[in-house]
Amino acid sequence: MDTVEKDESGMSPFPQKTEKVINYEDGQYCVYSETGRGFGCYNSEAQAQDRLEQIERFSRRVLRNVSDDDLATVHDTLHRLQRTASRKT
Repeated sequence: MDTVEKDESGMSPFPQKTEKVINYEDGQYCVYSETGRGFGCYNSEAQAQDRLEQIERFSRRVLRNVSDDDLATVHDTLHRLQRTASRKT
């Protein structure tokens, strides 16, 4: 498992990586996290492995640290753009 530095609140800014497993159930290959969360069942082990790799690729994506003020500014800007676009139609 990966470790991530925690902020001053003790919370990690990113989800913690958990191990994923493929279980054979009722004729299908099902992908689960170690906590039991299901990520789908597939007809072949290769399809389940592809899904597992996809999940791992997404889990490696790093999000930028952005302040609440910056997020609010982007949010407000997007809403203004949507209102402007809807007036033109």
